[in-house]
Amino acid sequence: MSRLNLLLLGIFLIIVTGLMIWDSKALQRGFSSIFKPVAQTAALAHKSVFIGGAKDDVETLSLSELQAEYAALKRSRDALVVRVREFDSVLSENTRLREALSFEERTPYDLIVAQVISRKGSSWYETAILNRGSAHGILPDSPVVVAQGSEVALVGRVTQVVGENSATMLLLSDEMCQVAAVVEETQEQGILSGTPDIYDEGLLQLGFLPRETTIQPQQQIFTSGDGGLFPAGLVLGSVLRIKNGILDSQALVQPAVSLNKLKEVFILRPQVNTALNSKQKRSPDGKAEKTPDEDRNEEARDL
Repeated sequence: MSRLNLLLLGIFLIIVTGLMIWDSKALQRGFSSIFKPVAQTAALAHKSVFIGGAKDDVETLSLSELQAEYAALKRSRDALVVRVREFDSVLSENTRLREALSFEERTPYDLIVAQVISRKGSSWYETAILNRGSAHGILPDSPVVVAQGSEVALVGRVTQVVGENSATMLLLSDEMCQVAAVVEETQEQGILSGTPDIYDEGLLQLGFLPRETTIQPQQQIFTSGDGGLFPAGLVLGSVLRIKNGILDSQALVQPAVSLNKLKEVFILRPQVNTALNSKQKRSPDGKAEKTPDEDRNEEARDL
């Protein structure tokens, strides 16, 4: 290459370098004008989705459309969740009512089905309102029970008939609801009630036991029938632990049922409560004794 050509090449490079340094911003704007449409197209493609299978039948949704559709689907899902919960609630109530009807048919007691419709806020552990009253023959001191497997468990008693379709129930957890009780295995007797210091634990207390009691945890407690207010043989709970005192002993008792979750209960008709004391007396082995009529029926079947 001749010296002239080298000189011309050097001058050209100097001019080009000067232009680039002098107008770099203009050069950037030029590149931006070239590549900006490509970038916008790529962004649009990123924010869109293709729906459909056939090549000729494709729907493109923007990001805002996808968000709106997602919100609509979420609302539909929430509505379905509410419907399912309502269905489960109705199904659960129907199951409980069927069980209540079955229990009413197979028990020897004369019962009135009732529902717990509210509780007094100032005494959650003590009283509940039932939807049965004077129109159903309810009287004060009528025992209130629930089904507990094949047994009948006492949960309280009616204290006041408020109206034709309303009565107040005093729960076992109230210290004023005192029940004559007997321990099945030892036949030791005492008085069962609630006490304020164990309300939060959901426990009951069996008091006035012998100081040298032989009661053991897990042993079952039933109504004794003494006093005539409650029939004998109703389940009350099981011994949790023993507290020995100076003069007597006490037992902490786990109720047979959760008293703060009652929904359907049964009220014993007052006119048969006295008769029930003899019908449901328990023998020393813990089994309910048969009535004379039941013995005669069994003898007739054997013949």
